[in-house]
Amino acid sequence: MPCNTEFFYRISLLAVSVSCVVFTLGLVGYVYQHRKIKVFKVASPIFLCITLLGCSIMYLEVESSRNVMAQRDVGRRSEGETGEWSG
Repeated sequence: MPCNTEFFYRISLLAVSVSCVVFTLGLVGYVYQHRKIKVFKVASPIFLCITLLGCSIMYLEVESSRNVMAQRDVGRRSEGETGEWSG
């Protein structure tokens, strides 16, 4: 198991992303459960749920794009590129 700061940074970002997804899915359940309340009726509960599901998908997409970029950086480092501009 690697013991560097980048690993802990990535794990913390993953934890934040997953907790945001869980929270938005919890909000979907809350909106669905209370859809008969006047405030939610006016705001269209179906539209609110679709918006929240879109938010959770975007949280997951950001995390997956981070993983792809990190894998690309690892490949470059193994080839000898430092990522610094040599001017």
